[in-house]
Amino acid sequence: MISVTQLDVKLMGFNGEINTILIKDIDTIFTYGQKVNPFSQFDLTNESYQYLKDVYFDADQNQPDLSGWAINFIEDLIFFYSLEGKMYVLSINQIGKIRAYNKTRKRVPVDFKPVRLEVSDYLAKCEFPETTASSEVLLRPVRILSDQIKIGQFLSNFKQGKHDLDNFQERTYLYAKPYLFPKRNRLSIPYYRNNFGLKTPIPFAFIWSTGRDYHFQSNNGIGAQTSENLPNLQSTFLLRSDFKSHFLSGSFEGNLTGLSAGLYTEESFTNDIDNVLVPEDVEFQDPYKPYAAESFNYLAIMGADYGPFSVGVGSYFPVFRISFSPFQTREILAFKMTPLARFIYTKKNYKIRLIGAQTKYSINKETLSEQLVINGTFFEEITGYQFVSRYVRLGGEIDVYIDVKIIGDIVYSKGNYSETIDSVSNNLAYKNTTFSIGIEHAFSHYVNLKLVYQKIKRVNTGRFNTVTIDETESLSTFGGHFELLF
Repeated sequence: MISVTQLDVKLMGFNGEINTILIKDIDTIFTYGQKVNPFSQFDLTNESYQYLKDVYFDADQNQPDLSGWAINFIEDLIFFYSLEGKMYVLSINQIGKIRAYNKTRKRVPVDFKPVRLEVSDYLAKCEFPETTASSEVLLRPVRILSDQIKIGQFLSNFKQGKHDLDNFQERTYLYAKPYLFPKRNRLSIPYYRNNFGLKTPIPFAFIWSTGRDYHFQSNNGIGAQTSENLPNLQSTFLLRSDFKSHFLSGSFEGNLTGLSAGLYTEESFTNDIDNVLVPEDVEFQDPYKPYAAESFNYLAIMGADYGPFSVGVGSYFPVFRISFSPFQTREILAFKMTPLARFIYTKKNYKIRLIGAQTKYSINKETLSEQLVINGTFFEEITGYQFVSRYVRLGGEIDVYIDVKIIGDIVYSKGNYSETIDSVSNNLAYKNTTFSIGIEHAFSHYVNLKLVYQKIKRVNTGRFNTVTIDETESLSTFGGHFELLF
């Protein structure tokens, strides 16, 4: 039996022919166990071809492990009868993907032995062919269904199993892997020697996953975490959730120190005055290097997936700090949405990510106080400002050995801030390039360790009052994450 519809059942005969029987004409169903292959050939020129499947045990394989028909379903087990005349019993968890058979339609001869199907005398009206050849293998029924309710349940079970299998086959086209996220829950404790101007209120995060293979699944976290979507590679105080369901995927990340769009995220940045020694009466000191840093309120991405490809677009609400000196800083608030785009390519042992966004603001004096937090200068003195910033981040990860993974990222961001105070213009143009390389290793069933080295190059040019800014600096840090798995 290879197909059941509302009206009929399709059976494959021993010579590969297809027989269609109306359900209303079915009086009794006999089921037999397989001792030998009774099929002399499989005729792929008829409609049996459309029910033939290629089954792969590994989703990344190019050649199928078997080609055959699904002929029975018992709980979570699927019975496949292959073109070689063999029976395979598989659970859904053993299957990496299923594809439609797409080779040449032809008659396929198979090694076989003739069989004789035995039935009870009172069912002899079914007119099974009689034979007395000594080479025949006698098969006796292992199950007989003559009650119409049981016949209906039997056919309904096959129909539902076939529907679930077709649904599973569709999902194997839409998922790059059976499960896209780490399955183990974890308590992560990050530590970095230098967080490049960013800080987190608590030094740990709890991360957990939900869902099952080829169905809805998500990865969620709260606390000090690194993000694959942000232009900074350091730990941020995040509430985040990534999900995958059918062809849809998405991400949400929120900065818990200032989640609402346009909110000042003061707790996200370190205090410049605490980090540099300058006289109280000096606004700009040569040893202090101006810089630009970026935090955010939240981002939301929605995308569509097909196989290893994932393309998404979203809304991003960044917050910028422009620091001319410890006593002259500007916090640019996210008063409008920044568009963001993301591309991900995922295979079994590696993943490549590309993400980018551009922010552009132009504000006049009337709305200045709503979009800018200023330290060191009065609002009345600034008549307006312009700001543009963009970033591109390329990252990836690869499994190099069992429980060993190498992770790398490079981020390029550039921007320009200019303001007018009376007739004087101040501006800071920056280019930041950040590189990160790390290795992750699970040392036991309960411990995971990630070691990371990061290097950032900052190029700042511009002018503040009468001081010309032309600074280049390179900073580096190392650290990692200690994770308890449970």
